[in-house]
Amino acid sequence: MDQSAADDRFLYAWDLVKDGVYTTATVEISAVHKPGTFTFKNGKVCDRLALEFKGKAKKLAPPYTQCELLRVMLRSNSPSAWVGEKITLYVSKITSFGGKDEAIRIKPDRIKGVPPNKIRKQMGDDLTGKSP
Repeated sequence: MDQSAADDRFLYAWDLVKDGVYTTATVEISAVHKPGTFTFKNGKVCDRLALEFKGKAKKLAPPYTQCELLRVMLRSNSPSAWVGEKITLYVSKITSFGGKDEAIRIKPDRIKGVPPNKIRKQMGDDLTGKSP
């Protein structure tokens, strides 16, 4: 995504770059907003869950596969039960729309379940050099 088209209320891969290197961020989920509760600055309604983090201004609207990962690994189908859980955000190289892009990926700090292979594939290769 072009940075000039980005909504500064949400996290993007470039937000996890420090001194030209991808970093990780461990955050605590403080709120989970249902799809349709946020409108991006371009007028499009956010059709994903939006995660809010304790002490952080920016939210994350993770793709469906990352939400599925949280559901499986935290053993809760109720996103509201994720509040208080700590997760680590990292940047991964993904294939999207025929190209390679960087995207934020999630790994829970306290794993309660093992994700199926179809979800593990979506975790991507961690660009920080620390395996997910």
